[in-house]
Amino acid sequence: MKKKLQEEESRKGKLRGEKYKSEMCGKDEARKQALLQEKGREGKRVENFEEGLRQAGREEKEKEEKKEKRKEKKLENSTRNETRIGKGSVKGKGNENESRNRQSHGKVREEIRLRKNRGGNEPLKAKSPSSFRRSLLRDTLFLIIILAAALALLTFYPEKRSLVTTVSWKFFVELILILPAVMVLMGLFAVFVSREMVVKYLGKSSGVKGFLLAIFLGALPTGPLYVAFPLAAALIKKGARRANIVIFLSAWACIKIPQEMVELQFLGLKFMATRLALIIIFVILMGLTIERIIDWTDRRQVENKGT
Repeated sequence: MKKKLQEEESRKGKLRGEKYKSEMCGKDEARKQALLQEKGREGKRVENFEEGLRQAGREEKEKEEKKEKRKEKKLENSTRNETRIGKGSVKGKGNENESRNRQSHGKVREEIRLRKNRGGNEPLKAKSPSSFRRSLLRDTLFLIIILAAALALLTFYPEKRSLVTTVSWKFFVELILILPAVMVLMGLFAVFVSREMVVKYLGKSSGVKGFLLAIFLGALPTGPLYVAFPLAAALIKKGARRANIVIFLSAWACIKIPQEMVELQFLGLKFMATRLALIIIFVILMGLTIERIIDWTDRRQVENKGT
């Protein structure tokens, strides 16, 4: 019995030893595999690092090649310019004319761009004393021509003299009474209304809101149309759009809020609404058309001056 037990224990011990050996061998294999995988990763990292260094070297070479090409092109251009300058005076004059033409065209484009940025309304340069004298002389000549024509007509039609003098005196008195108020209004407008506000609400970027505001400003006040002309001139100098100025003057002439109330009372809502809608539509169309025509003529004048 003892022998059997000893044999059984020895057999179990052998089995345990074999199992332990197999476990140790398995662990050694796993360790070897892990070490191989780690070495493979490190190798890939090294390869990637080396590839990045190669790529950086290639990029540096490409940059240097581009710099060399630019230097070569600059040298070629400088040699060409030197050869052109060294050639005959005729070619030199031709190049000078070409450069002048380019400069003039550039100036024309710059003036057109500045005029567009300012709404196309302000003059490109401030009025010089000579231009002021010219405008004053023109206005004086116009007044002299009108007075000469009036005297000639009154000599041919002496029976109209009393009527002409009375009507002219009435208009003169009306102007004398209204113009001081207009001057005060112009001064207040110049001081308290900024250019930025006018450009924002009545400039090129105002759009439909600018059209509606111009109609409202023209329809709100009452008074003769010639009162609106100085206001329109001040708005143009402040940067208002030409189409909005035309709409403002047309609304002043054709649309009045008190007049619309009287029209509603006597002619009815349908008549008043139809007339008002047609006036608004055609006034806006007229403003846009006049603006296009004036911009086109200004462009042609600038181009002719440049050439």
